[in-house]
Amino acid sequence: MNIIILRQCGTRRHDDPIYYLKEKGYVDNITRILYSIPRHIGEGIVHRTFVKNSLDALCCVHRLIKMPLQSNQNIIAGVAPYSMLVLYLLKLKKHNNLIYHTSAPQFDRDHYVKKPYFSRQITMWERFLDGTKTVAVTKSAKEAVEQYGAKAYHIPHSVDTNIFRPMPEIEKSKPVKVLFVGYMVESKGVLELLDIAKKSDPKEVEFWFIGKGPLSKIVKELKGKYPVKHFDFISGRSELAKVYNQADIFVLFSEEFFGIVLIEAMACGLPVIGVDSVGPRDIIDDGVNGFLLQKRDKNLLVDKINILANDEKLRKKMGEKSREKAVSHYGIDVIAKRWWKVINE
Repeated sequence: MNIIILRQCGTRRHDDPIYYLKEKGYVDNITRILYSIPRHIGEGIVHRTFVKNSLDALCCVHRLIKMPLQSNQNIIAGVAPYSMLVLYLLKLKKHNNLIYHTSAPQFDRDHYVKKPYFSRQITMWERFLDGTKTVAVTKSAKEAVEQYGAKAYHIPHSVDTNIFRPMPEIEKSKPVKVLFVGYMVESKGVLELLDIAKKSDPKEVEFWFIGKGPLSKIVKELKGKYPVKHFDFISGRSELAKVYNQADIFVLFSEEFFGIVLIEAMACGLPVIGVDSVGPRDIIDDGVNGFLLQKRDKNLLVDKINILANDEKLRKKMGEKSREKAVSHYGIDVIAKRWWKVINE
């Protein structure tokens, strides 16, 4: 079996279960097409690989032209709701085994992930969703597409629990380490975490940040003045897992459509703190494997961090529950089986 993955953008880890199926011999070949041509070229200019990226863009165009001319293909399409690409999707759906993959929590005429240019786009998307096999990352996303007749399945993102795992050989040391992993921007709650760090006792709590972005420089400048530490983006999963294991508490103080970093932290045995939003409310069992904040309130976050920082037994208990849920609900082997069933249905 061959599978084509069509996406505008996105990290490869969104497709890890499909590559796992290939690794296990269920899938023969995977072709992953990122169809954002301007992005290919723009990144080529920025990274001084213009020729290579331009050739990649041409290959992408060739594949996009070729796909509608063929039939009986297995296609997984991750396209933003109400995108102009709906005509193309309707064409592909007609003669292929097309699976739409989405994390968008709302499909209606009042909320748009990507605002349509024409009202016709809305009706065409509703037509596309009708009867389409759709894999929704969250329960909210599943309910959103079902109202338009999609044959929907709730399959969350996955984590490799053999890589992201508790590492007893790594000894934790004081102070208690609060970890954030993500893009370093204001919307991710980085400034609030820094403000909390400035008011924290450095002998008791330290805040670690992993990721690149506009606020990285600020975090680096505060190192030494306050209990903060910054790591540049860590691409190696094994290395990232080691940092998770050095931490004690994981925080994602932003509203998320999912939050893969949450399940990575859980797989490593950390209690997690998140904001009650589409993704985290599926992942975090409040008071069991962490805390789910009912609103994006810094005072609530401080309270929950203090509760965990001052109670090692609670951290350990919640961490064990985190690991259990990561393995049973998000383990890559579990999620891959669910994908395989949908692909073959």
